[in-house]
Parts: sequence; C-alpha cells; structure tokens
Amino acid sequence: MAKFAHLHVHSHYSLLDGLAKIDDLINRAKELDMEALALCEFYVATGAMTDKNPGPDNKRFHLTLLVKNKIGYKNLVQLVTKANLEGFYYKPRVDKNLLRQYAEGLICLSGCLQAEIPHWISSNRLEKAEETAKEYRDIFGKDNFFIEIQPHFEKSGNKNLRSNIIELSKKLDIPLVAANDVHYILKEDEDYHDALLAIGTGNKISDQNRLSVKGFNLSFMSEEEMAKFFEDAPEAIANAQKIVDAVDFEFEFGNLQFPHFELPAGETAESYLEKSYSKNRLRFLYSHRLGHRQLGQKPEYCRRSRPRFRGRFPDFICYRHHQSRPHKIQPAFRKISESGTDRAARYRFGFRRPPAQRSAGIYRQKIRPRACRPNYHFRIDGGPRRHSRRRPGAGFRLWFLRCHR
Repeated sequence: MAKFAHLHVHSHYSLLDGLAKIDDLINRAKELDMEALALCEFYVATGAMTDKNPGPDNKRFHLTLLVKNKIGYKNLVQLVTKANLEGFYYKPRVDKNLLRQYAEGLICLSGCLQAEIPHWISSNRLEKAEETAKEYRDIFGKDNFFIEIQPHFEKSGNKNLRSNIIELSKKLDIPLVAANDVHYILKEDEDYHDALLAIGTGNKISDQNRLSVKGFNLSFMSEEEMAKFFEDAPEAIANAQKIVDAVDFEFEFGNLQFPHFELPAGETAESYLEKSYSKNRLRFLYSHRLGHRQLGQKPEYCRRSRPRFRGRFPDFICYRHHQSRPHKIQPAFRKISESGTDRAARYRFGFRRPPAQRSAGIYRQKIRPRACRPNYHFRIDGGPRRHSRRRPGAGFRLWFLRCHR
C-alpha cells in the first residue's frame, strides 16, 4: 500500500475546470495502490462575505477544507449552504468569522497558488503571510491545520515561494503536506484541459493573454513522482497519509435525509399542506369545474401526497413564496407547458408574481367536452398559439408535485 494520497483533487464537477471523472480518478488511485483521495470542488472560497467593493485587501482566496468526522461533514454542509445563500457575490464565499463558528471536525490545508498564504508570500508580504498562518492555526487547531506545498509552486513566477513556504512551516511549527492540484488523470491530458479552460474563460486556444496552466503538470501523479519533487521535505509526503489515517467518516448510502419542516401541533404534512397553502380554494377552483370529488377524497392525490419526502413540499413552497425572485427568472421546469388553471391558482396563492402586462395576453383554446382541465397558453409577444397541445390523461395535479415527478 502506498504511503501517500492525493488530498487536492478536482473532478469534472469543478465545472469547466476539472477534466477527470470520479470513476477514472478512483481507478487511477487503485492502479497506484493508494488508499484514498480527497475531492475538493470549487463551491466555497473564503473571502469577505459582505464586502461588495473589491480592492487589494479584500480579495477572495481559495482554501482547502477536508472532512474529519461526522461533525465536520455537517459543518462543511453549513459552510457551503451559507456561502451560496448569504455570501454569494459572483462566487460563493465565507469569511473567517464563519469559519470559526463551523471549524470543528474539519482539517484545513492552506491551499493552492490562489490561496491566501501563497498570495502574501508572492507579494513579498511575509509578515502578513505569517499572521495569516497563525490565524488559521487558531481557527482549526494545531493538529488540524497544514501548510500545503505543491510541485508547481516554483513555476508561479516567484522563485522563492517554495523556500519561503518551507521556512514558514519550520518557523511556526506548522506541518507541511504535499499535494498536487489535480485536474486531470494523465500528463497527456494537459492539452484537453487547456482547451477546457479556454472554453470556461470564453477565449480561443490561440489567444495569447488567456488563463493557462499548461506546463504545470496537474496530473494524478504516483507516490514516486511526488517524492522526487519533495526530496528536501520528505515529511510532507508522510503527512498526507497521516491526514488520511485521521479521517473517521463514512457516507450512509441508501438513506435519503431530507430537511425537516416544523409543523404546528396536531398537524400532519398532508393536512398542513392542504389547510395552509390551498386554504380550501383548490376545491373551489377544481371540484365544481371538473366534476371531481373533493381534494381530500381523491385517491390519486392521497396516494401521491404520502411519499417519504412529503415534508419537502411545504418547505419548498414556503421558500418559493418568500423569495423575491423576479418573475422573468424561471426555473428549469417552467419550460413545461402549463394550463391556465394551474397558473391562476398559483397567482391566487401568491406562489408567483403576476406577469408583466406589456404585450401580454392569455388565450383560451377551444375545449372539447372531456373531464380534464381547460387549456390556456400564455405568450409574452402577444401572439396566440394556433394549435393546442393535448395532455395525456385527466385530473388534478398540484403544480409543485408535477415538478418532482
């Protein structure tokens, strides 16, 4: 068994940046007899969470966070959620105060060339780099913070970056850990990754001034290849395996865990959904028009409102109701044609804002005498749809249930 593991790996889930697929990464690790690897996707970057004025001292930086145990996984989920909901400004971000709050159970690596410590060293601000390293050590604890060193640091444009990082590690007694910023499997994949970066930045491969990491060798190297780069710091290789040994966490597969929605006393998810959101208006809208039985007595509705994820529907509708999302921003399922009664119900319940009135119209198609909802079509440009789309089957379906079919 190899005594090294890659702890900084990007898969194709790092959109338009990582090239490798997860199955290929796992197969490569098995081929090299490695016990583990750590996936680090681009969805959280530390920085100023509320700072909307970019400047030289509030730049956002990368940081590598690894899950150590179950508490750490929950804290990482909290960080990702808050970064996307509360700290999103061009990119998801969190600040150091939030890191302090959710630092338990996490292992922190100082990061790649775009991380804070390499940035200060490359800017010849060594005191600031030392201050930052101490701050991260205080946040995560002495045993859970490592200074990351990578083979391509010497190609960053600052020839002293590598030596300064090693010196900083010794001065502050913070352990080094070797990692390669893996973006693809083999070195031969470098050209494909370069083309992917060009697509991601909106440039052509022939452009001279575009972002490129060609020549950095961000491949999934073997232990022997990595050891050659760190002959002057062999402890960095050993520390990678120590981190793997410290991790005590396993995913529970096959057990779906949905968010819990707090219900009033004496209410079930079905009864609260019906009383709170429909307020008996759905019965008024549909039962007398379509000749159906009352909503609570309809077998299809009763059957479909009792899946194991029924508690998500009140949460989903409540969230959608309180969001100030402009009506022009439509989720993916809005591309599905909907009936006028669905739309009217959602307007009446406040689930969606009324559309803009300019050049807008609602047109009712000719309805055949059949037991189904009438067919409306809405066009922003004011032109009616000349041919109606018949829907298979008949009956009432809540619009948000249809989205999750």
